[in-house]
Amino acid sequence: MFKKSKGRVAIAMVHNTVNALVPVNIEARLSALESVKHWHTNLSALDAIRVYNSIVFSTNGFGVTLKSVTTNYTITTSDTVVLCDATTANIVLTLPNPLLCYDGTNFASVKFTVSKIDSSANIVTIVPFAGESINGNVSFDLITQYQSVNLVTDGTNWYLI
Repeated sequence: MFKKSKGRVAIAMVHNTVNALVPVNIEARLSALESVKHWHTNLSALDAIRVYNSIVFSTNGFGVTLKSVTTNYTITTSDTVVLCDATTANIVLTLPNPLLCYDGTNFASVKFTVSKIDSSANIVTIVPFAGESINGNVSFDLITQYQSVNLVTDGTNWYLI
């Protein structure tokens, strides 16, 4: 079975065959995690472990991608933080297809952060890809300067965290 390690103990503690599936390559992932020495200087090894189903959930251990928008925009799976300047007009942001942002095997979602950075009365409206909801609603509005929201998905709908 498993050798003793903190990672293996954590997996064993959360593993419940009724509610979750342990990935088939869990042994390889745990071995890879345990073999990384000096996490703070070996970010490429850590990033190689973090990639699930071709979705990179973090870049080089620390960075995020910043996208600044002043007009309507469709968020891509490579975006991380979207800064919205609605000084001249309302902005509508469309979230990507949630199926492309969720890894059901590993129960992992990309996370998007959206922020309204201007002080105008214009609104930044976030809408789902097509028919999904955001916390049960058809959209979510950012109305004040520096108001921010983090969004994750379960592969079907979007949730504010």
